[in-house]
Amino acid sequence: MRKISQGIMSFLEKAVVFFTVLFLILFALIFVLLLYFFGFAGFFFLFQVEYESLTVLLLYVIFVLLFGFVIDWIAKVFVMICNANVKNYHYSMIIKLFIEMMFAWVTLIIVDEMLEQVTVSIWLELLAASIMTLADFTFENKSKWKKKLSH
Repeated sequence: MRKISQGIMSFLEKAVVFFTVLFLILFALIFVLLLYFFGFAGFFFLFQVEYESLTVLLLYVIFVLLFGFVIDWIAKVFVMICNANVKNYHYSMIIKLFIEMMFAWVTLIIVDEMLEQVTVSIWLELLAASIMTLADFTFENKSKWKKKLSH
């Protein structure tokens, strides 16, 4: 009798851990999605970009995140290839920023062309790509900057 109750408790403990981890992962994904959603909503409001509904804006953000995830890996490969022989740290950072901005711009162009309900000018796409790249660069290299400043 005790073995059965221990087996059930073990199963319940594993189920609780599994669903807790699943909930935390989903919470983190939804949090990131909402950050991007409100970021794009604010950006579109500031620059008077028209979209048909909030659902279309949500689709826009989801597609930007999905395509951005894939295209970001391609950009990282290009950065590694282009920076293979660059010795200067500042030049390599400029190359990295430029390549990542261009690939972010391509992502925004692809998503803009996919969704006809959202029309963003090419210059606003470039501005959004620049802002996204600079924000990513700033948060990505925060620990590197702290190390440089401490020496």
